Amino acid sequence: MRGDHPPDSVAYMRIFTRIARLIVRRPIVVIVTWATVTAGSLVLAFAGVGDGGLLQRVDMGAPSIPGSDSDIAAQFSAGAVQPGNGTSLTTAVVGLSPFDPVVAAAFVPGVLAMSGTDGVGVVISPSGITPGVDALSLPQSSATVNPGSLVASDGTGFVIIVRFAELDDEAATYRAHAAVEAIVDSTLAYLRSEVFPGFSDADPRAYTFSVPLLLHDFEGLVEHDLIRGELVAVPIALVVMVLVFGGFLAASTPIAGALASIASGLAALFALSYPMNLNSAAINIVSILGVGLSIDYGLLIVSRYREELFHLQPKGGTRESRAAALERTMMSAGRTVFYSGLIVALSVGGMLTFNTEMMRGFGAAGLAIVVLALATALTLVPAVAFAFGAKIGRPSPLRRIRALKFILHHTANVSRDEGPLASLAAWIQKRRWFTLASTLVLVLILAAPVLAFIPRNSEVELLPADFERREFLDVMHDSFPALAEPDILVVSEGTPGELDVWLADAADIEGVRGFSPALERDGMSVAGISIVESDPGGPEAVAVVEDLRAMDAPFRVYVGGQAAGLLDFSNAVATSGLIGLGIVILAVVALLFLMTGSLLMPIKALIVNALSLAATLGVLVWIFQYGNLSGILGFDPPGGIEIYVVIVLVCFGFGLAMDYEVFLLSRIKELVDQGMSDDEAVRVGLQRSGRIITSAAAVIVLVFIGFAFGDLLIIKEVGFGLAVAVLLDATLVRLLLVPATMSLLGKWNWWAPAPLRRLHERFSLTH
Repeated sequence: MRGDHPPDSVAYMRIFTRIARLIVRRPIVVIVTWATVTAGSLVLAFAGVGDGGLLQRVDMGAPSIPGSDSDIAAQFSAGAVQPGNGTSLTTAVVGLSPFDPVVAAAFVPGVLAMSGTDGVGVVISPSGITPGVDALSLPQSSATVNPGSLVASDGTGFVIIVRFAELDDEAATYRAHAAVEAIVDSTLAYLRSEVFPGFSDADPRAYTFSVPLLLHDFEGLVEHDLIRGELVAVPIALVVMVLVFGGFLAASTPIAGALASIASGLAALFALSYPMNLNSAAINIVSILGVGLSIDYGLLIVSRYREELFHLQPKGGTRESRAAALERTMMSAGRTVFYSGLIVALSVGGMLTFNTEMMRGFGAAGLAIVVLALATALTLVPAVAFAFGAKIGRPSPLRRIRALKFILHHTANVSRDEGPLASLAAWIQKRRWFTLASTLVLVLILAAPVLAFIPRNSEVELLPADFERREFLDVMHDSFPALAEPDILVVSEGTPGELDVWLADAADIEGVRGFSPALERDGMSVAGISIVESDPGGPEAVAVVEDLRAMDAPFRVYVGGQAAGLLDFSNAVATSGLIGLGIVILAVVALLFLMTGSLLMPIKALIVNALSLAATLGVLVWIFQYGNLSGILGFDPPGGIEIYVVIVLVCFGFGLAMDYEVFLLSRIKELVDQGMSDDEAVRVGLQRSGRIITSAAAVIVLVFIGFAFGDLLIIKEVGFGLAVAVLLDATLVRLLLVPATMSLLGKWNWWAPAPLRRLHERFSLTH
């Protein structure tokens, strides 16, 4: 009965046959077309079309909610740092006294060189105020700084502030800031080598910070993590898939799809960067998801094609038999991939309903890569497989290597309906209650840390701890508190005096250390609040913000800062996220019902996947929030998990889990429709598709772990989190929970009310 399919009574069922026949007629055209698209996409993404490539067009900042209190306060904070429309650069020099005449004399040429840099309006240092070449472009208030605040609290350091006029574009702005930074570095090098030759490279030190320099750091790290992740991912994926398929030709076919989908996905992100602001993390997330989905789909297509070729032997070498095998593959695995892609698209597309631009950007990026992974899996992958001819289904010469023969017999053999996975399913079916109970206990233990989850909304903290821009903030907080960014910013419509009176009433709030006097800024009053704890985004800061917002005021008060931004973002996500969650759940239930004809199967899948995701988040909290494995993964524990990482993991992890759910259930349902008993269908289905699921999971886990060793904290969390999600789903869920629950339910697996059964008979998605 293998390869038999019901009549094509529905139009969409004929699409896959037509795709297969088109590929058979023009495989080289399909391959060349995708090669051209891939090359053009890479050029477009990295070179751009005149205003920079993708890396220059993405946003590097923390998520914010337009119009929220924290967003309004942030706008005034930017104005307080840099009056007018320009930018500001601050250098903190530690280990040198500004009162040492030798030091002061050494910095005179440096200050003069800074003032002569293009775009500089004024240079403010302990020795005085030096007008720059564009001094007339800045308002007089730009030079207003308390001289005492420029000297370190212990007297062994000082600050130089450079304020710029507005330059033509971002590139010119960065060049001006980089030029000033180079002057600082050369001055320090001169002091170390000529004036104080006994000093090491680490003493004295200069820490330079500006928004353009910070954005450039983020841009470089994103590009570095992207390239390193791909350079690790592709070779690892290729090696593992050689073991899965037993040969290089079959293994390279899904890789071709992955490379094409990632390249075209980056071009899609470039196009999306025009109508919406995309966060830089979207680039790496698209790469991670693109690799995962492409390998999943490519493995399923190629494995089924080789299986069909095997069952068509001895005629497997003719073009007609290969065409028939490809058509059967597209009618079975091709449709499974398509339905799986629909579910994944719905899962990640649910983020489009969020009222936060960052999450909508992630949703749009994820949706684009799902569509492109589907496109390559349904066209490029089968075209490459067909072009390889019958060689793709033949035993590999690797089987001649004794060390590999045993491995390939279990991983690359498509002819066996019995094997380790079928034996495992049979063992579970005899111990279904024990398996269910013990697995659930293990999942709940893994999920337990999520009860202590602390959300974060980090900014510079996402950089590695030894990066200069991040070290600058610590230096300012410790040595120059008067110039450091306030932990909490308060903006009000009252006068400065009225705001000071209101803040005096807030002095009794637990966790508040002090206030800065309110100042007038563009018709509003602005003041800063320092807290006892040193973490401006931690739970203590959040509690202070909540207490401040709960206080009555005779005028409108906007409370901002990192903790306030976290609260506003969390509230916005909670409101709009419920809508997206509801849409995703209803759509997934509908699609799984149309595929299986069961009402219980989709509900069970949602429950099981929810448990798996809870366990994933628990592991993530245990590692990143508590700092376990921080030495191996190379990060400083941030004291929480980035809140948008949790949303991305839930949406993308749910999509990948449903991917495997569709792979396994579609094969089991196919066997049940062919007349097998439920238990036998589970055993054979797990043996046939479980090999692909575990193989794909092994590849993806290794690939995702590669991203976990990137430099940016958010990429570490997403890469490691998705690796854990896939690992748990492919082992605890697919190999243990699914066989146990299906054996327990028996014939109830396929239950649905009579009206829904009739609906399924008419619109079924089964094959």
